[in-house]
Amino acid sequence: MKKIIVLFLTLALLLTACGAPTPIVITVIATDEPAVLATDAPEATDAPEPTDEPEATDAPEPTDEPEPTDEPTEAPEPTDEAEPTEAPVMDATNTKAPAVGGGVFTDLTRDIDAFSLKCAPSELNFTVVATNPAIVKVVLFYRVVDKNSTVAAGAMVNSKDMEGDKKGNFSLKFTALDVKDDLRMDNGWFDYQFVGLNKSGNVVGRSDKIVQEVTFTLDCP
Repeated sequence: MKKIIVLFLTLALLLTACGAPTPIVITVIATDEPAVLATDAPEATDAPEPTDEPEATDAPEPTDEPEPTDEPTEAPEPTDEAEPTEAPVMDATNTKAPAVGGGVFTDLTRDIDAFSLKCAPSELNFTVVATNPAIVKVVLFYRVVDKNSTVAAGAMVNSKDMEGDKKGNFSLKFTALDVKDDLRMDNGWFDYQFVGLNKSGNVVGRSDKIVQEVTFTLDCP
């Protein structure tokens, strides 16, 4: 209000000084309302201070997992497997495998399985080892059985003595000519056996009979 009154007084003095013929009466009416003048630009209000960011709340601590009330049950123990039943006991029979050497000979050998009177091969070579020290002599016994005959085989006959080295080793070369005339079959089995003798010529032991393993023929097979 005081600024408005001072302004009007200043204007009146200027007019008077200019020599206006009639004085101008300035009536000042005091009003309570402010004069409408260019008002100062409203002072900029302070920008509202940014509110503090809400503090991050702590993440809720994980709650403890509830402890199991009951202890874990133990796995059931495996039941005992059914015990294998024992095989029934079979009584041993009186049969036994052929002794071959008869308990007094080992390493019974021959070189071929067939020989002939008129064709090669015409001879057999035998070897045998006597395990009984009482045996000082070994004799080869043999027979020839007709393959086509149904008659029972006859007895064996002796041939010639085997050669020994006084260490229990004996050998023999047996030819087709050594076969007795009445035993020379067209097509027969040559069966044989080794017999061990002591110094007195008595039998100490003998091998099994080796049968139907060697073929003897008159002509070429």
